[in-house]
Amino acid sequence: TASLFECVSYEPALFWEKASDGLVDDSKKVMASGRTEKGRRIAAAYLGLLGAVPKTDAEFIDIVNFRKDGPQKDDCPSCGRIMCRAGDSAFCPDGSLPPTANLSSSMRASGIRFAGAGSFFCCPEEFNRSIDRFGSKMRLEFSILEMFFKKYGALPGKGGTLFICGKLGGTKRYAGYFEHLKKYKILRSAEGRDSFYELDGLGRIEFVKDADALHLPVALASVFGKLVREIFMESLNDYFSGLRKGLPRVSGYNDPLTGEFIERTALLRKEHGVPLDCFLRKR
Repeated sequence: TASLFECVSYEPALFWEKASDGLVDDSKKVMASGRTEKGRRIAAAYLGLLGAVPKTDAEFIDIVNFRKDGPQKDDCPSCGRIMCRAGDSAFCPDGSLPPTANLSSSMRASGIRFAGAGSFFCCPEEFNRSIDRFGSKMRLEFSILEMFFKKYGALPGKGGTLFICGKLGGTKRYAGYFEHLKKYKILRSAEGRDSFYELDGLGRIEFVKDADALHLPVALASVFGKLVREIFMESLNDYFSGLRKGLPRVSGYNDPLTGEFIERTALLRKEHGVPLDCFLRKR
């Protein structure tokens, strides 16, 4: 997931002071235990700057969908009509929209403009197929990241483009994963705790440890990304609770309750034609 900003020059401290709504933080803190209310308010505040506050979860997904399609496809099993799509629940359940005037004026006075957010998401089945294709989760994730470099590096604008990314796969060396980026000449680079590459004709790409704690755009992207995840998990929980009462609502992370849920839904999935690949990621 990416958040996009336009600015005269990028200064991390200035962004935290002038481009924050005061709520942006580590997404795990913002939406602890699957509680999404704060994350929804943050997303609504920034999307409001674009005049694009979603009314429903489905509208939110449409707004931030990087590919503008999926994850459900025409040949998906019938369970996907519910399990794999965002519902029509109100995006801000209490009906209140966060004020954006102060944030807008603060950013405008500092020469900062929020230009949008994009999230690439895929269902477990597509993820599993892609793992088989690329051979590793790291190569798959970097191939997705390159789609962001390609799309956002082509946006018109004065000056260079700066991509700030969190560390990916724990590696220090990313050049070996370049595919689309091979077309650009590396002008300067450094690989270590933090790594960067300056590419002729594209801009500067940084891979920064604890990037979401240091850079507001990364923290905001993380909030958008986790909110997308939680909305789809709500749909999955809704689907199975509709099949059997009493099933616990689970996080989908590697925890005991989720493990129990996987076991308890095995027969349900078989009875209702939910393929294993549509339910569980390989990695």
